[in-house]
Amino acid sequence: ILISGMSNFGKTAVCLNFCGENIDKRPVLMGNEYTTLVDGNYVPTPRFMSRLDAMDWVEWVDVDSNDKFTLLPVREDYAEHIVKDKINIIDWITVETGEHYMIGTILEGIKRQLGRGIAIIALQKGEDASAGRGGQFTKDFTDLELLIDKLGQTESLLTIGKVKEYKKPLRDKTFAFGISEGVKIVNFREVKKCGKCYGRGYTKAGECDVCYGLKFTDK
Repeated sequence: ILISGMSNFGKTAVCLNFCGENIDKRPVLMGNEYTTLVDGNYVPTPRFMSRLDAMDWVEWVDVDSNDKFTLLPVREDYAEHIVKDKINIIDWITVETGEHYMIGTILEGIKRQLGRGIAIIALQKGEDASAGRGGQFTKDFTDLELLIDKLGQTESLLTIGKVKEYKKPLRDKTFAFGISEGVKIVNFREVKKCGKCYGRGYTKAGECDVCYGLKFTDK
C-alpha cells in the first residue's frame, strides 16, 4: 500500500491508524520523525508518544507491558530492515540525493523482502500531483495507491489511485476527512466532484455557491 500525500495533511495519521488497527499482528513501524538520538541511543520523540496516547482505543502493550509493535529508527536501506511475513509500515521514504527516479528500485527491494507480509509506505507529494515524488516510478510495484491532498483549509482529500486487484471499480473514488489531535480521523465520508462547477470550484459568476470553492461535495 502506497500513501502519497502532501505534508501535514494526514500521511502519518493514516499510517498510525493502520498500525493501531492491526496491533495484535505485531506490526513493524519505521519512521523518519518517530525517534530522536539521545546520548547515542534512539528514543521515541515526545510528539510520537503524544500521538500514541491520543489513540486511546488501542492497547499498545501486552499483559507483560511489552510493546505490541516494533519501532525502528530507519532512514535509509529500508529493504534491509523489512521483517518478513509482517506488516511493515514506513513513514516516510525520502531519497536524500534527490534522484527520485530511484524510488522504484527502493520499492522493488522492499517488496522482495516481504514474503507473505505487507508494506504500507508513505511518500511526500506535491499539491494536486497524481503521484508521489518519483512520478510513475512510485506506481510500478504498488498494489494499492492512496493519494492525499488538502480539502479547504482544515480537511484532507483521499483519492484511490492504482488498484492492482479488485472485485469492483475503486480507482478515482474520493473521500474527505478531518484530523483531531494529530492522529484521530474524523468525519470520514465519500465525496464527489461538484455537479454545478464540474470540480473547478468556480462558475462564471465567481466562487461556486454549492461547493464554496472546495470542488467536491458529499456523495
